[in-house]
Amino acid sequence: MITPIREKCRRAGDTLRTVDDVAQTVSAIAELIGWLTAPLALLLAATWAIVHGIRGPWREVEAAVTDERELRWIGPDDELRSQWLDDHDHPDDDGLVVYYRAGAPHRAYLTRVDHTERLLAVLTLTLGGVAVAGFVLSFLMPFLVQS
Repeated sequence: MITPIREKCRRAGDTLRTVDDVAQTVSAIAELIGWLTAPLALLLAATWAIVHGIRGPWREVEAAVTDERELRWIGPDDELRSQWLDDHDHPDDDGLVVYYRAGAPHRAYLTRVDHTERLLAVLTLTLGGVAVAGFVLSFLMPFLVQS
């Protein structure tokens, strides 16, 4: 007796009749995903390296906050630099340490976090992991079906 679902599949020309066909299809799709995400991961890694290289490493320096909420610090060229603090910035007054990038000493940060670089790193690792998983699955799928 043929079930209605099998009859619909047969009428639609379904070619996935055996487990081997399914395994080959999954293997091909996984390999395609690996080939699509690996270059994207490499491109993002190169972009991260370029951005990090242009901005330079983090430098730290002691700073002071005036009564008018102006942050002041001495730059690498021994020049007094300053910027106004935003309303959401609440630095500690005692032993305040600020960070600036070697490529842009005119802008100070209260934390050593660059969200652009963090996003690029997370996307690179995610796409790299998907690419590796796709390649491993495409390689192992035929062996998993045989056992």
